[in-house]
Amino acid sequence: GFNQRQYLIPTHDDIKKYNYLLNVFRGKYFTIRPEYKLSFNYIYRRLISKKLLIKFVRANRLWPWMVNNYNVKSFILLVRHPCSTIVSQIKSTYTGYWNPSIPNKKQILMELENYQIDENIDNLINSLRYEEEYLAFYLGMDYKIALSSEIVNNLDILCFESMVQSGSKSLNKFLAKYEFEIVNLKEIMQIRSQRVVTKTRKNWEAYLGRDRISRIRRILSAFDIQFDANSYW
Repeated sequence: GFNQRQYLIPTHDDIKKYNYLLNVFRGKYFTIRPEYKLSFNYIYRRLISKKLLIKFVRANRLWPWMVNNYNVKSFILLVRHPCSTIVSQIKSTYTGYWNPSIPNKKQILMELENYQIDENIDNLINSLRYEEEYLAFYLGMDYKIALSSEIVNNLDILCFESMVQSGSKSLNKFLAKYEFEIVNLKEIMQIRSQRVVTKTRKNWEAYLGRDRISRIRRILSAFDIQFDANSYW
């Protein structure tokens, strides 16, 4: 199987890993989380669907390997404000890391055992002290590996906040590019979405405070990721 946030060099040869993801891409495996309410319409649409969109939340570090081994039409990176992401991880007690405690240096090095760590990254790892710094490092490393591979030539980056704020216009543009069925969203959703994004920003600002945000900014700046209250990247 795969380790948590595992990195594989593009030429890594592992037939078991290859076959497992091949079956995922072919739609032969599916997750039971989240649980969907079965209905006739859901089953019917699943049976007649001709396209498959796979959500893979821990795939960033596998992208170089996947690009080199599979004929996937396109990869889509859905990003969210770093502070919003980190607060969500802290509040969920690190469930995204399969670990009830703060990610640590040992775990970081284990997951990067096949990655050539340079002196700057090594120094950054040794400077980590607080939970938000560890989580910021994980986030930065995920983006660094994904965006430094050949995948950038076949990649769409979607910003969650921008997509939500623009409502159906942004979503339908994305769906049309990949020839998915266009969905009709009420214009009122755009107004409500603006309120959700604003409320979310106020929540993470209040939760983290100035010092923790400053520490997150220090770590992410090492990966050339800049942000303010309303924008990032």
